[in-house]
Amino acid sequence: MNYQNDGRDRVFGYGKVSYELTPWLTLEGRAATDYYSEFQEERIAVYSNQTSDYTKYLRSFSETNLDLMARFNKSFDNFSINGLLGVNRRRNNVASTNGTTVGGLLIPEFYNLMNSASPVSTTETEDIYGVNSVFGQVSFGYKNMLYLDLTGRNDKSSTLPEGNNSYFYPSVSTSFILSELPGLKGSNVFSFMKLRLNYAEVGNDAPVYSLLQTYTQMANNGTQGVFRVSDVLQNSNLKPERTKSWEAGLETKFLNNRFGFDLSLYRTLSIDQIMPVSISPSSGFSQRYVNSGEIENKVLSLLLMLLLSDQMILPGTCRLTGSGTRILLRASMRGWIIFSLFQSGISV
Repeated sequence: MNYQNDGRDRVFGYGKVSYELTPWLTLEGRAATDYYSEFQEERIAVYSNQTSDYTKYLRSFSETNLDLMARFNKSFDNFSINGLLGVNRRRNNVASTNGTTVGGLLIPEFYNLMNSASPVSTTETEDIYGVNSVFGQVSFGYKNMLYLDLTGRNDKSSTLPEGNNSYFYPSVSTSFILSELPGLKGSNVFSFMKLRLNYAEVGNDAPVYSLLQTYTQMANNGTQGVFRVSDVLQNSNLKPERTKSWEAGLETKFLNNRFGFDLSLYRTLSIDQIMPVSISPSSGFSQRYVNSGEIENKVLSLLLMLLLSDQMILPGTCRLTGSGTRILLRASMRGWIIFSLFQSGISV
């Protein structure tokens, strides 16, 4: 009988310690871990219409995060300020072992790797990588009407080359609640009105072990070990990926929140994307990791809201949404591939 089975065990959790230095300043330390192990087994019985086989796959994953932060919160008359400054240490370990019989099974219904007719084929991998980070965030408020949020983060990754392995990405977010202005506050017509403007950057590192060539062990030739170089040419000059995004939006509600809309214009630009591109096989390789991908995404979105009745047992809201998306993808240095998408819907 052919059958498969699998399973997973997982343990995760975190601990936190905080100490209040002053009424407006707190120190906080935090440790978190996530670990799981999984297994998969596949069996093909003797006398099946395929070669009998037994495959066993084991995989473990662990991630540990250590954080140290200083949080502050202060108010001055009509102004408020709060934020944090911190450091983070993240470490990952991913290990896997895959073994499969070769040439069929010697003894029917005995599913064990030692029951292989020929030497067992095994593959083992282990990926160890980490990121050290410094980050900060500060928020300003004025009269519950005007808000400004600033963030910044610098990551140093083990998967990028020295000189390019440290990258900084900031963000700025502003919102202005127009309905709090004198003349509009308390108005039955303009129940709520908010203008928002946002800008953000995000950085990303390279896949693990994509900088230098390594050897992969193949099946031994008798007592002689056999190794080969990967057919993917690594790149020791990779740079971190970057994604920049801009958003402008206007959210309004009228007539005691009976009617409203949310209009937003959104644009993202991803540059220096790390991807393998095809190269001439005469080089001895089939692909090479390069910084070549670039994606631009533009969205114009409109959300309409209408309160059907506040006298209903369950008040209902009708929402009409529509958005348009245009994605420009440059998968290599040879040109652009263009995808277009539009979607809309109505929900009650």
